[in-house]
Amino acid sequence: MQASLEAEARGKAEALRSKKKLEQDINELEVALDGANRGRADSEKNIKKLQQQIHEIQQVTRDDTQRYAAQRTAPEPLGSRVHTGCVNARRLALYRVLLRRVPL
Repeated sequence: MQASLEAEARGKAEALRSKKKLEQDINELEVALDGANRGRADSEKNIKKLQQQIHEIQQVTRDDTQRYAAQRTAPEPLGSRVHTGCVNARRLALYRVLLRRVPL
């Protein structure tokens, strides 16, 4: 009878240790899941921001291409060409700024 009670006590103690270990594993997995979810949300936010920047750059490029095509067909006075050069320099600076924002 005594051996039976001791075996039952050892079984209970082992079950409690296993339960504690499983609860600890569950807590660690929940923490890891929370971190992964935060990382996913941050990634989605960055992707949306980058998509917006790409869209802006594409729009500026499209506008510049159309403007350049129109300029090639119509001759302009010298003063206007100088102004266009300044505009192109500003756009180039804008491209550089936008590209620096893109994380590599």
